[in-house]
Amino acid sequence: MFHGEVIGRHEGIHRYTVGQRRPGLYNERKLYISAINAETNEIELALWEELFKTEVIARDFNWLCDVPAEPVRASVRVRHTKWENPACTAYIEGDRVRIICDEPVRAPARGQSAVLYDGDQVLGGGFIV
Repeated sequence: MFHGEVIGRHEGIHRYTVGQRRPGLYNERKLYISAINAETNEIELALWEELFKTEVIARDFNWLCDVPAEPVRASVRVRHTKWENPACTAYIEGDRVRIICDEPVRAPARGQSAVLYDGDQVLGGGFIV
């Protein structure tokens, strides 16, 4: 599905991941998987520039330091990438952490990790919702 329009069929959602490029072109543009809905068996597609988000929410967040009383400035790594987004602010909301990034991160995917760092020190991490 691309912008609400069904443009094709797939062979099962288990074969895809958010951020993956869809084979072929649509109106001469490359499309990427932006969301997967297991309940409806639907895959949503987006243009490259639509994959980037400035806000990520992580559940079941596990702090490896004292739980901060105030929002934390840190860097964040999402997915399995080798690079970190250098500047973000984390707001604690119960067992969830809302991470607002100064620069957008590419294709944060539900169920994958979001890990906060202070330099080389891991502050904690959780699962993206």
